[in-house]
Amino acid sequence: MRPLVLIILGFTLVNGQSNCGNQTYAPHTYPLPSSRIVGGREAVPHSWPWQVDLRFRDNPLTCGGSLVRAQSGRLFVLTGAQCVDGSVAADWKVDVGVHSRSALEPEQKTYNVREFIVHQNYSPFYLENDVAIMKLSQPIAEGNTAYPICVTTLPSSDFWGQDCVVTGWGATVEGGEPSDRLKEVYKPVLTDTQCLTNVGGAYNDESMMCAGYLQGGEGACAGDNGGPLACKNSRGQWDLVGIVSWGFGCAREGFPAVYSNVHKFLDWINNETTDQSGQCGVQTYQPHTWPVNGQSSKIIGGREAVPHSWPWQVVLRFRDHPLTCSGSLVKINSTGELIVLTAAQCIDGTLPVEWTIDVGVHSRSALEQYQKTYDVKQIISHPDYSPFLLHNDIAIVRLSTPVVENVAVAPICVTLLPSSDFYGKYCVVTGWGATSEGIELSFIQVNLVN
Repeated sequence: MRPLVLIILGFTLVNGQSNCGNQTYAPHTYPLPSSRIVGGREAVPHSWPWQVDLRFRDNPLTCGGSLVRAQSGRLFVLTGAQCVDGSVAADWKVDVGVHSRSALEPEQKTYNVREFIVHQNYSPFYLENDVAIMKLSQPIAEGNTAYPICVTTLPSSDFWGQDCVVTGWGATVEGGEPSDRLKEVYKPVLTDTQCLTNVGGAYNDESMMCAGYLQGGEGACAGDNGGPLACKNSRGQWDLVGIVSWGFGCAREGFPAVYSNVHKFLDWINNETTDQSGQCGVQTYQPHTWPVNGQSSKIIGGREAVPHSWPWQVVLRFRDHPLTCSGSLVKINSTGELIVLTAAQCIDGTLPVEWTIDVGVHSRSALEQYQKTYDVKQIISHPDYSPFLLHNDIAIVRLSTPVVENVAVAPICVTLLPSSDFYGKYCVVTGWGATSEGIELSFIQVNLVN
């Protein structure tokens, strides 16, 4: 019999602020001649890789938006509530990797929208709390032209006086047509007092901020709504500080543009993007308590697991054999993709086309409610795997289509701790290996030894 996968309960890999806000293609240096979006300066292609184009019912441009990363690692879009309020998700397309809207570029890709969430206190009349989240139907493929911006953890007051950048395809003159190519403008962030003085009573510092030159002439315009106001942080990365919201005309003298203040919405953003799909090591169906009523809990002669209480456990089948090996679902934080970790001995010397992966399985003799089978796209054995000594006996299996998470299909956390931190602790091993002739998923509690 093949050895079982040892599953050690660990801790989630929490996304930090290191994998965001960086550019492969450097933007223009600043200051720039005539760098306003109104009458403005074309950006270096793909130098703002978080900028996306939101299209309503296949209209060429409706709003802008920004790619940001959830704690799960999956990318979503932050935009203005005014862009999506009153519509339905099926009305929208999101284009990423775009520079020129008139040409289909090699890096460009279009995504459908699975759902969007408008802030519950959004006021379409006062444009307060003008922020919305778009969740896409499939994971975004990250690359040089599609990459998230960091969500600022600092209050907007930390950026007062700093020159930040607004990007978009909005009109280049007030009342004009949208730009074909992405444009940029650098604008100073103003204090709340300056904003209130110049914008008037419509300005609410509980959800807004403003930026711009009081002499006018440079700024956002129609079509830029929902797009980013990005400021460079102390780490040299770009933070999403504001979301283009409203203004009096386009870049008029004495009327700086107003933005949704992203820092004010941090808790809301985190709450709305943290769900079951963003977690790991969490079970909907609770396993047996241990010890199990004094019964023998070994897999050989063992104890059947509570159905779907180990939702990361998968079946690996070689050429449609009923069981070849087992594996564990884990999540890649940078993309949100679920992959399978297994033993190199299981797949060494084989081809991806020879394998299928069953998820959501408890009994292998019945087709169950949550069970689904996936083809394999790629298998990667550790480069130093030794089939004779079984050193480095680990492999990654990537699937051809994204795995759908549910109560019976969820990833386990990959531990950040050395195994020595678990010496003497009881951990669990699960699998469908021989119990004599058993076919239901079984489990065993084991004491991890030095």
